[in-house]
Amino acid sequence: MEAGMESFLQEKKSILGNIPTIFVFTKYDMLTEDIERKWVLARKNYSEAEVNAEADRYLKERCIQRIEKLTGQKDIPYIAVSSKSRYQERLTQLTELTYKKVSEYFVGQHDGGPSPVPVVTAVAQRVAPDLKIEGSINVGKRYWTAVVSGADFPGYTIKDCIHVIHTDIVKIWNFYDPSKLLLCGDFQDFMLKVVDTLEDPKTLARTDTSLMTEGGAALVAMIPIRLSIIMGTKIVQWARETYQRVCAYPCPTIRSYIIDLSSRPEVQRKFIAYIADLTHVLDIIFTLVASRREKQLTIRIIKTAIVLYQTSQRRRDVHIKIKRLPIGFFGGCDVNMEMESCVKSRYIIDEDLRKKVDEISPAELEGEEDWNPPQSDGGN
Repeated sequence: MEAGMESFLQEKKSILGNIPTIFVFTKYDMLTEDIERKWVLARKNYSEAEVNAEADRYLKERCIQRIEKLTGQKDIPYIAVSSKSRYQERLTQLTELTYKKVSEYFVGQHDGGPSPVPVVTAVAQRVAPDLKIEGSINVGKRYWTAVVSGADFPGYTIKDCIHVIHTDIVKIWNFYDPSKLLLCGDFQDFMLKVVDTLEDPKTLARTDTSLMTEGGAALVAMIPIRLSIIMGTKIVQWARETYQRVCAYPCPTIRSYIIDLSSRPEVQRKFIAYIADLTHVLDIIFTLVASRREKQLTIRIIKTAIVLYQTSQRRRDVHIKIKRLPIGFFGGCDVNMEMESCVKSRYIIDEDLRKKVDEISPAELEGEEDWNPPQSDGGN
């Protein structure tokens, strides 16, 4: 430890007072890799949990105890992080630890009044979506490489294949979603319906264009009606039938279906659209969640994000770009560049969409509802 740091730690109390301080150790991957290297040479059998426990023991003995001695403070908050994807969850833990400590500090300082912590957290997290979008792109590239190399998926439908991509992308965003709403079939069916508008030359029915002019708050208030208008009532089955009809052909020798992904450009367009649409919807969800104290996802938040994106110019621009890709463009890895360009630019480049998202207050996102509210019997 440098002399200047020792001096700072010794005077920390007089310099910072009661302002919360978290000690962050970077390059955690180098420490764990060094431990693993030594254990491999020693021919020791070990698990990842044991490596992490040994790394934590090392930090406490070599770093934390010394810091506690210099500061005269016990149980100091600390965490070791790494930029490697293997340790991505530690960055989330750092955010949560920071939120907790700063919240505790403001509760003590402001006698239970409104805390600015949620606002500050939302501002700080604006950088995070860029990393998550990059991860979503990498998932798309990985699966696309398999597709253009002639990968064969006997016995699986397009929906089965999309489910795998959907799951991997959702996991990258790491939402607090104990009910697994983002992984359920209802959300995936809604996303398939969003993708299906790729086939609509107008991309929005004429009767729905009025939705584009409404503010975010008005959209939230009418979410059930909006989804009925935009998505239709038989979304799940209809989407299944369409995707099977587009890409599946019978193979008598195995009495099943083979999915030929590399030879059908209309299917490839839908794959690109699904990756782009899902990433943009998750980006909007991220902003909506960051504006609320309660981090847990609800169906209402997810529906709001779907409607905001579905009725946006951004979604129309993405679909138009995908639809205009020439047939000869498919079948090569260059398609990755086009997919990346559709995904990488965040939804906020659509000024109108950004404004609508920003207009939605945390209070308007409170409450719960079903994926498919009961339909009125009138007119049936």
